Amino acid sequence: MSGRLVQALLNDDKYPVYREDYGTRLAKEASFADVLRQLTRTKLVPLLKELCNMPAYESKVSDGKFDFLRTTDAYKRAMDCARDRFSWSKQTF
Repeated sequence: MSGRLVQALLNDDKYPVYREDYGTRLAKEASFADVLRQLTRTKLVPLLKELCNMPAYESKVSDGKFDFLRTTDAYKRAMDCARDRFSWSKQTF
């Protein structure tokens, strides 16, 4: 899940602003937590819902087994959905 959140952050149009505002201090910034919550709510939750509704994962979800979310395959599928839905591309540091 954290990899998806990192991708959400790196693909956000405001990433340069976030980096400038939050990337220079060692202290935790409360407002940065708000940024991450907003990205989770608006980007990650819809992607996870889409991923959980895929035929490949429906039976696992109905059995309450969400360990598939840690797999490379699920990550790739989520990034494909993110590309189609939000125009994301895989970003690196």
